[in-house]
Amino acid sequence: MKKKCSTCLHYQASPVGGQGWCRNPVLRKPHERTLVGANELACDKKFYDFWQPIRPGARELARGGARASAAWDVASVLSVRDVTQYLVYLAVLAIVVGLVGLNVLFAARSGTAAASPTAVAKPTAVVATTVKPTAPATAATPAPTPIPPTPTPFQTYRVVIANTNREGLVVRAEPGGERKLALPEGTELTVIGPDREHEGRVWKNVRDARGNAGWVPEEFTQRR
Repeated sequence: MKKKCSTCLHYQASPVGGQGWCRNPVLRKPHERTLVGANELACDKKFYDFWQPIRPGARELARGGARASAAWDVASVLSVRDVTQYLVYLAVLAIVVGLVGLNVLFAARSGTAAASPTAVAKPTAVVATTVKPTAPATAATPAPTPIPPTPTPFQTYRVVIANTNREGLVVRAEPGGERKLALPEGTELTVIGPDREHEGRVWKNVRDARGNAGWVPEEFTQRR
C-alpha cells in the first residue's frame, strides 16, 4: 500500500476536491481540523512519518470511540529504509569528524618544529644628514556623507479567512505560486508585509499562528 494521506487511518474526506482532514492524535488536537492533499504525505519528516495503514474497522474505531492514543510504537513511525539511511548519515558524520581531528593534530605537531637560527647583522656606520624642514601639507576637508532616510516599518494587522463557502483557503509560497498548506475558513492570520498584485489579483503576505508564512488572495480575507 502506497504511503499517502488517503490511505492513512487518520484521514477523513472533505467536500474540497482532492483534499481531506488529518485527524492524527499525535499531530492534531481533538477539535483541530487541517486540510491535506489526498495524494500527498503531509506528515513526512524525511527520516520518519506518522502514517498508519487502514485496517478493517480501524478508521471507524479511531473516529467513534475513545480518541486514539498518542503513544506510538517506534516500529510504526520509522521504516527499515529510514533507519538504514539514518545510520548511513551517522557513519558519514563520524568519518568527517575523525578527519578533522587528524588535521588539527597534524597542524599542532607541525607548529612545534624548532625555528632555524637567524644570522646576526653587522653594525653599519650611520651618516648624519641635514634635512630641511618642509611646510606641512594642508589636508582637504572631506565632504559630509549624506544619511539615507529611515524607512517606515510596516504596521501589521489581523485578518480572518472568509468568503470560501466553508471550503477553506490554500496558502501559497508566492502569489499564484506553489501550494504550501490549506487552512479552514475562520482561521486568523497576521498580515506581515505590503500587498502584491499578480495577474490582475491582489495578494496578501500573511502568517498563521504556527509561524507558517505565505500569500493568499485578498478577496478571501476579512480585516478584523
